[in-house]
Amino acid sequence: MKYIYIIGIVLLSFSILSCSNTPLSDEKVVQIPSEVIPEKTPEVSTIEVLNIDVKTATINAKVINKGSASVTKRGVCLNTIENPTIENGVLYPETITKATGEFSANLFDLQDNTKYYIRAYAINKVGVGYGNQIVFDTKLANIPVLKMGNVTISGVHDLFVDVKIVSNGDFPIVESGVTWDLNENPIIENNKTTVRIKDNLGGFLQRITNLQELKKYFVRPYAKTIKGVTYGNQISVSTIKSGKFTFYMWEDPVASTETKAAYVRIRAAFEDATYYYNNFTSVEKHLTINYSPGTPTADGNISGWINMGSNQSYQRTGTAMHEIAHTIGVGTHGQWGILMKGTWQGNRVKEILRVLTGSTTSELLGDGQHFWPYGINGANEDNGDEMLYITNALILQGMKTDGLPSN
Repeated sequence: MKYIYIIGIVLLSFSILSCSNTPLSDEKVVQIPSEVIPEKTPEVSTIEVLNIDVKTATINAKVINKGSASVTKRGVCLNTIENPTIENGVLYPETITKATGEFSANLFDLQDNTKYYIRAYAINKVGVGYGNQIVFDTKLANIPVLKMGNVTISGVHDLFVDVKIVSNGDFPIVESGVTWDLNENPIIENNKTTVRIKDNLGGFLQRITNLQELKKYFVRPYAKTIKGVTYGNQISVSTIKSGKFTFYMWEDPVASTETKAAYVRIRAAFEDATYYYNNFTSVEKHLTINYSPGTPTADGNISGWINMGSNQSYQRTGTAMHEIAHTIGVGTHGQWGILMKGTWQGNRVKEILRVLTGSTTSELLGDGQHFWPYGINGANEDNGDEMLYITNALILQGMKTDGLPSN
């Protein structure tokens, strides 16, 4: 009996040991992975558009969240189509950045009167983050404003017009001048000139040449910018009747070589002088030119007689014009003392002088015999400049308008 009991205990122990080495379950152990955080691009807000002008504007924006990496670049992208990107838009980098993430960008070189779409952007190593879209319109550009001056000056084949630049507009003027025609509303495709005689303060003086005698022309100024051609107001102005200056000069056929050379110089001087008076005045006068070696310089009288001395410095165009002026009343007619009292009393000469000089205070001065400036009162004043001769003739034409007789 005792033997049986011992065997039972041994079997029970074996059974217990066998059970402890048997798996509790047939199921495998499952490992739970850690959470994967997705990478993010920056989060951006396009806040506002400020200081909208013709070609410029300012954008304020903010990086709300840098995303999963540091922001390396930020700015705004702009286009004329919706939802601009850095691939299809014009990029403007940040100009001002704050620690709060706010930044600004200045837009430039925009087109006027244009609708633009804009979005702020920020870039990190993950990619580009865009802000909301804002739409704005640039302002309409101001065009140049040009105005014809109140005074015009006429020759036989020339006009002189004064142009005022009231405003340059918002874009640079690349060309300006005047256009003219026998018909109204001339355009630059018909006729134009850009050659200026003088640039005045806020304007310029223009000469129109190769016109027809006694014709009415329509004239207006123009300015060209990248936006096109702008025209100013139109005026009408007429050319004048041609002057009729003729001269006779006797030449001794057996004169010395020196005297013959003087004849050549004197004749050339009067041919030039009468050309200017015939083309820039309507005065009629016949002159008799005499070579007088005993005359110190030259002299002329209202009867049309002119003596030219042997001094070669005075055998020139300027002296010829000076003496012709004496033959048509300058210092030789009774009306001269009424019109010249230290300053010229007539209005037309004052207008002509002020337009041609570009000064609003210019006055023609004079005494009992001469006037200045532009009187060419000595050889030292004759610089050979065409505008000196033209201005002298135009002043003489103005004197006739103001009432100085020619005979």
